[in-house]
Amino acid sequence: MEAFQTKEAHVIDEICKNLIEGKSINGLEETTDLIIRRFGYLKQPMHFNQSLRSKRDFVSKHTLNVAILTSMIAGKLNLEMKERTYLVEAAFFYDIGKYLAPQECIFKSGALT
Repeated sequence: MEAFQTKEAHVIDEICKNLIEGKSINGLEETTDLIIRRFGYLKQPMHFNQSLRSKRDFVSKHTLNVAILTSMIAGKLNLEMKERTYLVEAAFFYDIGKYLAPQECIFKSGALT
């Protein structure tokens, strides 16, 4: 799972950065499909680990984990593939503001002023 997280978190990081910069988004469909196929049909419980190499790593791995959980929930609800795809893609971008905010604000301990 850790190797999968590391690779796909990097892909998600690139997708989000390209969207912010107005560049073409490559890999969105493939990554969405991979997550749905790998996690959307699980019948057994799954444990999440998150080894972080940097603070920036937290954002992309968290986003990936949200997409995985979204896929698992959509699977439990027996949603159609089109709906699953929309939901997982939305999960990639739900927290995109963390890519735009200054790092010292995202990881600040205590209240923001």
